[in-house]
Amino acid sequence: MMIPDPLRIRLEEVLNSSRLSMTPASGGDIHQAFIVNTDDQQFFVKFNPDPMAIRIFESETRGLEELAPWVLTPKIHGLESLQDQGAYLMMDYYPAGTYSDAFWEQAGQDLARLHTRTSSLFGCAYPSYLGTIPLESYQSSQWSETYINGYLTPSMKVIREKSVFDSKTEELWSRVEDRIPYLILDDEPPVLLHGDLWSGNLYCTADEQPLWIDPSPRYGHREVDLAMTTLFGGFSSSFYSSYSRHFKELDGWSIREKIYQLYPLLAHVAMFGLAYLDQTIHTMKKILEDSGN
Repeated sequence: MMIPDPLRIRLEEVLNSSRLSMTPASGGDIHQAFIVNTDDQQFFVKFNPDPMAIRIFESETRGLEELAPWVLTPKIHGLESLQDQGAYLMMDYYPAGTYSDAFWEQAGQDLARLHTRTSSLFGCAYPSYLGTIPLESYQSSQWSETYINGYLTPSMKVIREKSVFDSKTEELWSRVEDRIPYLILDDEPPVLLHGDLWSGNLYCTADEQPLWIDPSPRYGHREVDLAMTTLFGGFSSSFYSSYSRHFKELDGWSIREKIYQLYPLLAHVAMFGLAYLDQTIHTMKKILEDSGN
């Protein structure tokens, strides 16, 4: 991966160094990522050539700040638009460690602690993003209403704009949408969610501490985070046993797990198209089948 000249030039100015070393790093499917070295410091930098990316980075920064009192998050050192040449986000760099049982046990405790942060309303008071999907501010005292309108509808809006669903899939979605209020629980207070909790967003530091990255925080039912951990795999049984010492599994979880997996699945269909369509259709059919419809 070539290092973008606008990014290198600007970081040399910001870090007051003409001897920067920049190495491409793993950073997901949306942004370019680099490890930046000066004589005495290391940083992790995300860059996107799209001028509109500054909005996503601003949302990510706000999300990290919201999680910081409860779990370990990277410190932000720079957030800047490069005008028509894109935007970057610079934060602490943490060398990677080993995903041990101790790491996963701590991660389970961390998530339980995050889920003790409650609110009077479900949703989010400010606009944010799930990946590149814009999430408008939406709040309600009713969880089922918030989950449909504040969580699922933004991705469905993009899916319809791109005409990804055919008429048969639209009909399937409509049936599932009608069932959701009868299948999810509304008997727990809104808790703070990481909001994008797949294994790639839970990093292990060199001292085996969980580093919580790339959040999309909203207040919702805690099962939303748990469902995302099982969707793409990668979480140890130690994580769940540690979490369950603080929060027990609720009856009917197997159906709700699929319902809450629709949140990231629809977002992936909206962002990446047909690659996730079959999995999403299968999940919707499974929801109807397991609920007797």
